[in-house]
Amino acid sequence: MKKIFIKLTGLLVTSAIALSGNGIVLATETDGTDAETGTAVEETVENNKDDEVQAEAPVEDKKGDETPEKKTEPEDKPVQAEKPAESDKEELVQIKCDCFADYVDKTAYDNNKLAAGYINNVFYKDNRTYSYNFAQELPANKVGAFTYLKGFVSDVAAGRISNTKTTIPETSFSVSYTAQELGVETITQENLETVKNAALNKLMADISPVLKIILQACPYEMYWCDKTKTGIGYSGASYNSSTFNITQTVINYRVALEYRVDESDLYTFDTDWGTSVTKAYNNALAIVNRYSSLNDYKKLEAYKNAICDLVDYNHPAADDDDTPYGNPWQMIWVFDENEDTKVVCEGYSKAFQFLCDNSTFINSEIYALSVYGDANFVSVSGGHMWNVVHMDDGKNYLVDVTNCDHDDRSVLFLRGKSGNPSSGKGYKISVSSYTYVYTYSDGSLTPDISTTDYKYVPSPDPDPEPEPAQVKLVSLALNAEIGVRFKLELPDEFLEDSGAYAEVNGTRCRIEDKDGTGYYPVTYNVAVPDTDKKLVLKLYKGNGNEYPLNSKTGEDITEEGFEYSVAKYMEEASAPGSGIPDDTIKII
Repeated sequence: MKKIFIKLTGLLVTSAIALSGNGIVLATETDGTDAETGTAVEETVENNKDDEVQAEAPVEDKKGDETPEKKTEPEDKPVQAEKPAESDKEELVQIKCDCFADYVDKTAYDNNKLAAGYINNVFYKDNRTYSYNFAQELPANKVGAFTYLKGFVSDVAAGRISNTKTTIPETSFSVSYTAQELGVETITQENLETVKNAALNKLMADISPVLKIILQACPYEMYWCDKTKTGIGYSGASYNSSTFNITQTVINYRVALEYRVDESDLYTFDTDWGTSVTKAYNNALAIVNRYSSLNDYKKLEAYKNAICDLVDYNHPAADDDDTPYGNPWQMIWVFDENEDTKVVCEGYSKAFQFLCDNSTFINSEIYALSVYGDANFVSVSGGHMWNVVHMDDGKNYLVDVTNCDHDDRSVLFLRGKSGNPSSGKGYKISVSSYTYVYTYSDGSLTPDISTTDYKYVPSPDPDPEPEPAQVKLVSLALNAEIGVRFKLELPDEFLEDSGAYAEVNGTRCRIEDKDGTGYYPVTYNVAVPDTDKKLVLKLYKGNGNEYPLNSKTGEDITEEGFEYSVAKYMEEASAPGSGIPDDTIKII
């Protein structure tokens, strides 16, 4: 048996984000200020570029993030061309700052853990309801900025937008500062640089609370963002002697290293990652639909087998204790149709539960849970995740899809316990000569399971195969066209269905009354040159379901239906002992 374990780290979003009935709320306290959290450094932007001087304080990076950049001091830049103090000409100015350095708890906002939450939200979006209105935390003049940015970060997360620099339009947010608010009596050409710096600092103080509320409202949607290095600035401004107006606020969200198209491209998100989540979601639902007609047991079995067919175990991730929590744990890699992506036990377990959660079982009491703890298999042990399924008999059974992913796919499927472990809460599973020990960890659900394996008893077919109709004879009516007459023997069940009908080559044909031979004719006309044309006869019930059909000899029946042709009739008529009159054969 192959090794199938991985330490269970980061299964739950850390305690700094609490899930409540009112939605997602930040449990970490802020520093109590909404003022700037980085030094405001102004720069002139030519041709509306925004990759100029940066003033980002290095922060302690977690494993997997980029190396902290050195703080770059801005170069002295020439003042733009002289303009009168009374002016409404738009200025293009931008600033970047380390605006969240004192705010973001990097443990709480670990990108890979947020990605796991985002995947869960996409897959369980129908069950995701937030009653809390985060926008109410902001004054009315900032709600427009909140609404705009909430939509923007969500579009990036879903792979609809790749460029993570955005400008909040004037219709959503704009601010005006008086000369006195900016520390001067009047705005003049001489103090314009001081005014611009002061305006940028004021803008940072005004917009930073919006960014923080966005982070609380959409933590999972921002899995792709390096939240400690977000730039704030503006690209549209006008002023006169008494006021300075900012009409277009710029927000530059830096992309975390793992989610960039290129390591050196700080502001381009890899949209393939975002779209893969939606693609995997749709593929998973397609599996649910594919097996929707199966009975409950066969449906669970089909889900287990489908997962094993789609994905392999990620041994390198499991064997390396330093593997950061991320992709191998996510169920999307089961459903992404990419042979190169593999998962560990958590991916298997989540995938199985999702398929069950989205199924309509005949017995509505059936459900699946994901549980975690330690597992001991012969000489192999370690952290593990598996499923417990509540079945139609009211009992719980173990399903370990991870350990079914080999030749014996039923080895740990709907198993009951043979005993309890010597310590801790869990159970022993005995299969053949092997004993497997599962022990729940603190924090996991801890359902007990049945003392016997689940016994599947096939139920009688509620709709037994009906008596088939038969094609008894075929004759020809020779007119301008050749009328091929299929003569049928029809069971009472078919005749009693008022909507039942026949179809030849996709054309619905009338079923005539019983003729002198005791059969029901169905006629289809064939042009004389089309003697070799294949004709396919099918019968349908009134509800559109195909009705079974065979022939007198059992021949000519294919998956398409009863196949025939005028040429075949000629061949059969000319054969000795066909029973066709000689005069008819001469005509043929």
